[in-house]
Amino acid sequence: MSKKQARMSPAEYGAWKRAWECYSADPKWREDFLANPAKSLSGFFAISDVYAAFKALGMVCQGKARDRSNPYYDEFMRRYEEIGAAVEAGLGEERFADKRLFRWNRMVLRRARVERRELILQEHVRFFPIVFELSDGCREQCPFCGLAAPPHKGDFLATPENRALWREVLVASCELLGEVVGEGGCYFATEPLDNHDYEKLLADFYDLVGRYPQTTTVLAAQYPMRIRSLMGQMGKERMGLAALRFSVRSLREFHRIMAEYTPEELADVELLLNNAESGTTYSDSGRARGLDLPPGKRRLCYSISCVAGFRVNMARRCVAFMEPELPDEACPTGVRIHEEQYFADVGEYRRILRDFSARFARDTLPEDAPLRLNPQVRVEELENVMVFHGDGVSLRLGGNIHFRRAVRRLMEGAAALPEIFRELGISPLVGAGVRQKLELLYQKGYVRLP
Repeated sequence: MSKKQARMSPAEYGAWKRAWECYSADPKWREDFLANPAKSLSGFFAISDVYAAFKALGMVCQGKARDRSNPYYDEFMRRYEEIGAAVEAGLGEERFADKRLFRWNRMVLRRARVERRELILQEHVRFFPIVFELSDGCREQCPFCGLAAPPHKGDFLATPENRALWREVLVASCELLGEVVGEGGCYFATEPLDNHDYEKLLADFYDLVGRYPQTTTVLAAQYPMRIRSLMGQMGKERMGLAALRFSVRSLREFHRIMAEYTPEELADVELLLNNAESGTTYSDSGRARGLDLPPGKRRLCYSISCVAGFRVNMARRCVAFMEPELPDEACPTGVRIHEEQYFADVGEYRRILRDFSARFARDTLPEDAPLRLNPQVRVEELENVMVFHGDGVSLRLGGNIHFRRAVRRLMEGAAALPEIFRELGISPLVGAGVRQKLELLYQKGYVRLP
């Protein structure tokens, strides 16, 4: 293998990654580093090339293009691209048994990218079609929680009866949705390690679905032995594909994690630096909406939800169909719940999944539901075209007078296609071209359902 293709050792990459995390999380470390980079990096003994490590930190912070001549940045980008490719492959159309759900799921992503340019820049962002919760609420109550997770009320423990239902639900999910179920996590607005039987239920997931889902926890500092056991359970190959993430709530907690775990142990663990001193941007959603932030700490209007499809709470025995939305007064957590239903057994669970998919995964322009112009879209009428402007993207469409009048009607308020055609005084046959263009706008996210 050539030097260019050689993989960096976990020890050396872990040391560089730790330097990057210290730079990102701790203002005092960052200040000392900027004053004397060589001295700051000299404490990371596995780093063999201090100058290259220094340059790599700058390139990561500035979002530079891949530079294969820098071994640290090359390793960082190789891992990033490998994880992104795995996520994309796991959410490919062939992994969905429900093709309608696949098409709708991608439509939601396109719509979200029309609304926020940050999602365009994050090329590997994807929405999962299903997620499971194994607790009712969350004990941790993080002050920045964009989902405003409710207080903890109980857990779905691995009793014989619960475990039998859990396994039936997983089998039914795979039959109805496909192998893509393996991409969904076993937490959402919950802390996975609140449930003392999380690892047992995760073992069932692996047994029936074929892979371990990603786990994100804020309890890495409290439960190091449990975390190390979970790492071993997942295995090196799965750990190498972002199987485990630590959410860091405070600078004190960050230092506890640094003291407890070696850089090599955390080489494959993503740290979500949510401490107030870090450069991480908070979503202006959930509890973060009312949080007093330090000077310079930014909020962005985006949803932290990565689910467009089903949320299954096993503790409450309920299924919700949901999609991300920009957080606002009407949708403060950035999550839109279309409907929620309870189930007593796997038969009712199957019925709910089929029913919700049929009613809410509208992958083509519906005839029986009102449409509206996406409120985040601005329309510009030029002489021969109409230009639909999103946040950093736009779509130009030509069209006859009927199409222009139909768009103006949607700018006034929601209306179904038959209603629009009646108001325009045209038949569905004459309006076929209008419908075709509205279908394109719907698929691209410029027109949507209310």
